[in-house]
Amino acid sequence: MGIIKKTLSAKPERAAVTIIARGNFFTGDVRAMGRMHIDGAVDGTITSSSGVSIGREGRVKGKIKAPRVNVSGVLEGEVHCNELHIESGGELRGLAICRKMSIDSEGTFVGERRTIETVVSPEPQPQKPVAALMSDMIDALPDRIVLSGDDGQQAES
Repeated sequence: MGIIKKTLSAKPERAAVTIIARGNFFTGDVRAMGRMHIDGAVDGTITSSSGVSIGREGRVKGKIKAPRVNVSGVLEGEVHCNELHIESGGELRGLAICRKMSIDSEGTFVGERRTIETVVSPEPQPQKPVAALMSDMIDALPDRIVLSGDDGQQAES
């Protein structure tokens, strides 16, 4: 007999870790609402709302965007984050755009690092539909427009 807690929250802060296990290979764009751990291989773009860790067996070729990135395996490509850590045995070959970067003594970084002033957002922001944007623009217009002619008289519309 199983027991299920009725009070268990499904809120994003309690989101499970997405794991790409050793032996698995993904190609394309991967989005995770929470943390992601990679022990397999990914060729493409990874976006995470919380953080990405590449395990010792993990290999990523492409682009990662997340608040925190931890590399124990191999990352070839580009990373955009607030905090980047390369552990002993970890390799990053490419472009690192981050606020903070740390490398253990046996870690490898070959490439270019740029610092950023803005923080990488922990959650992707939803885009407003075009109709909502148009409505906002119309609502921002003034109720009255006063035009002034060459003769100095004002015409109201």
